[in-house]
Amino acid sequence: DFTFTPEPASLILLSLAGLFLRRR
Repeated sequence: DFTFTPEPASLILLSLAGLFLRRR
């Protein structure tokens, strides 16, 4: 099963992208 098991790196990248978008 490899559908709902995002890696920690992916989560970090997502959070970083969110922060960047929020900062803009």
